[in-house]
Amino acid sequence: MNLIIDIGNTIAKMAVFDGGRIVEVVYDSNLTLERLPEVCRTYTIEKAIVATVIDLSREVLSQLEDLSLIHI
Repeated sequence: MNLIIDIGNTIAKMAVFDGGRIVEVVYDSNLTLERLPEVCRTYTIEKAIVATVIDLSREVLSQLEDLSLIHI
């Protein structure tokens, strides 16, 4: 499964894909990504893409760095 994270000005959206099919979309704080660990525990994520229009907070950078599949 693949994970796409879109971090916008007011909210972050995370979409889990299985092939070309969307399995789940999760909305989260763009400042914390609090639900990211839960999404990664629920699904076997093989690859991920992160897109952002804002400077990421230290908390979000830490959340992303904790995932071994995402390299910043």
